[in-house]
Amino acid sequence: MIIPIQLERSDRCSIGDEWDLEALVTELQAYWPTTLTRDDLESTRNADDLYEKVMSEATSYYEQREQLIGPELSRDIERQVMLRLIDQHWRDHLYEMDYLREGIHLRAYGQVDPAVAWQREGFDMFAQMMSGIADDFVKYIMHVQVAVEPAPQSQITNVQYSAPEDPVQGAPAVVSAPGAEGAPPRAEDVVQQPVVKSEWDKTPRNAPCPCGSGKKFKLCHGK
Repeated sequence: MIIPIQLERSDRCSIGDEWDLEALVTELQAYWPTTLTRDDLESTRNADDLYEKVMSEATSYYEQREQLIGPELSRDIERQVMLRLIDQHWRDHLYEMDYLREGIHLRAYGQVDPAVAWQREGFDMFAQMMSGIADDFVKYIMHVQVAVEPAPQSQITNVQYSAPEDPVQGAPAVVSAPGAEGAPPRAEDVVQQPVVKSEWDKTPRNAPCPCGSGKKFKLCHGK
């Protein structure tokens, strides 16, 4: 991964006098949680040493994160982040190009060919878009936090075991789950009870009533 930190390499650069090291440390913290301090940067001799120190820490931090997350997951995260950033920045670029096209003809008042201005300014805007994608990509990748959640496992809880006090050899045990109380009994568990009918229930409705009243059964005790 290329970290887009731009530092001028010059042996004539005086680090302590010509560089705002406090602002540089603040800028580095936006890219990754740097541990470098102003004194660490001021101890470098020139811009080359400063560049090497900064890039060494950034590379080391990135490799540690890659080992922690894993190479395969790291590549997947980087692809997703890059695709989202390209989509976002490209949309913004198209809006800016539309805005530029609306006023490009005004360049003619300044003795500038609108076609030439369109090409030059459009190319500059595209370069800024690519630089912005690279900057945001590093900031997202270096600060993203990955949380891996374990897969849920189905588990039966609060299971009650019931069996007779003197179980019969080979008889199956009964396991009742929560909410089983009050459930309708199964057909194989229902014991059929014999139905006993009285002698009067056998009397036809139009036959004389067994009570001796002389009335038909349906008009007497059969009502």
